[in-house]
Amino acid sequence: MKRLVYLLSCTPPLALGVGLTAAGEWGSYGSAPGAFNGPADVAVCADGSVAVADRYNGRVQNFDAAGAYLGAWGQGVLTEPLAVAAAPDGGLYVLDRALDAVIRFDAAGTPVSRWGGRGGAPGEFRDAGGLTVAPDGSVLVADAGNGRVQRFGPDGDWLGATDAEGNHTASPLSYPADIALGPEGAVYVADAGADRIVYYTPEGDYGGGWGGYGQGPGEMFWETGVAVSPEGFVVVADTGNGRLLVFDAAGKPLAAADTAFGKKLKRPRGVAVGATGYLYVADEGNDRIVVFRLDAGG
Repeated sequence: MKRLVYLLSCTPPLALGVGLTAAGEWGSYGSAPGAFNGPADVAVCADGSVAVADRYNGRVQNFDAAGAYLGAWGQGVLTEPLAVAAAPDGGLYVLDRALDAVIRFDAAGTPVSRWGGRGGAPGEFRDAGGLTVAPDGSVLVADAGNGRVQRFGPDGDWLGATDAEGNHTASPLSYPADIALGPEGAVYVADAGADRIVYYTPEGDYGGGWGGYGQGPGEMFWETGVAVSPEGFVVVADTGNGRLLVFDAAGKPLAAADTAFGKKLKRPRGVAVGATGYLYVADEGNDRIVVFRLDAGG
């Protein structure tokens, strides 16, 4: 089902002037074009189109911003696409959990490079969870099972890591499930194993964090998605609690939503920021994409 009418359906804001409004949805269970079997992540491309990692259908599907189906990539190449990130050239980077690999596709949908492999050595992955692309074209991967973030060149050259032993950080990561970049270059990590958000300076030094296990304001449980808006709002897919959370850059809780169009969110995973304050959420358990408007007035 695709819902294009923009309706008011929001939870009360936690801070004056900040709230979430459910604005659209599309998708249903299945393998036909436009249907999903475990949508795990979402990315907004430079042209405004939306790429969805359709996990158990082994493909990435592309839609316009309103949910109209545009095509699919990766059939026969991907096994279990868990995360997706837009490349500067119009292509995509896809993290395949089953292959423990990152696969780069060009703008035509052709695979052009691949790197990874299961293990703990530099450049290898163990149950990696998310990835993002930096302004310089480097690719950051949340290597969950190895408790680190790795950085690569555009075609997989290993550039370094913030690791489980604490290199470049005073707070080792437990199970980093996703990663996002802030507008000033700060790196935000959804450390699902510790139920917290951790952030690093652009130089890779530990800058702080917030969260803790629970269901109260600012608490979270097994969060597996994080994104940052151009204004610096940090948006978290609180997967275990079935809700979407919004914080300021210092970790102050601002807004939350757990329902869209009469249906509770169920294992929301990936989240991406689109144009003019719209957020795209991969509501994995409901096999749909939900669009929220981030209301951030004065």
